[in-house]
Amino acid sequence: MTYYKKIISIGALVFLSFSPLKAIGGFGVQGTYSMFSVGDTSSAMMVDVLGTMVQVGEFSIHGFEKGGGVGGYVYFDAIPFGLALEAEILGSVSPYTFSFNNEVMDLDSAQAGLLTGSYYITVRKKIIGLGIPFLAKAKLFAGLGINKHVSTPMVDQDMFEAVVSGGDLENGEFETEALLDYLDENRIDSDGYHAQAGVQFKILMLDTFLFARYTMADDVIPGSGGFTSYHARIGFGF
Repeated sequence: MTYYKKIISIGALVFLSFSPLKAIGGFGVQGTYSMFSVGDTSSAMMVDVLGTMVQVGEFSIHGFEKGGGVGGYVYFDAIPFGLALEAEILGSVSPYTFSFNNEVMDLDSAQAGLLTGSYYITVRKKIIGLGIPFLAKAKLFAGLGINKHVSTPMVDQDMFEAVVSGGDLENGEFETEALLDYLDENRIDSDGYHAQAGVQFKILMLDTFLFARYTMADDVIPGSGGFTSYHARIGFGF
């Protein structure tokens, strides 16, 4: 009988060591949905003719809005005063269409995309906690942090000329390697700050988050200094 009591005691200790009450961190996957709006823009295509710049065409980027992406996260919350430190990496895409017109070419509503890679580091604090002992718990939280982003440039004349052999838009051929080089050389780097708030819910080791965030960073979204996003996470707490 004593032997079985020891097994039960050890099992209880193991269970408690992995229960939400003893959790020290977690990791998992994350989805994001960004809310923003970019208006229509147009730019003239200019060429040098005998020392004079002459317009020979026009690029138009049609307005677009919203974007989505996926990523991963990890956090550590065994910190006094209800604080937690978390880091996440996200990749997102916002599709848009563009047009290019001149006397010899009429390219209408071609597809492109604004691609962004980001990482966020956040210090968050529990505001209110609720729980069922040894089984589940939920808490409201708020946080502040820093972020960094790398985005692709928007389509324009320079990109067209760089990715078409010889810069000949009428007769040249598209070069994939040239496009990759152009995107790397002209990538847009930005960093900023963010604030977020939401709820975390745990059942044993299953860990979920739902939260909203406002990111303050220039040029992640063309012509904007910030944007709102909504996030859902699912992972494991340990």
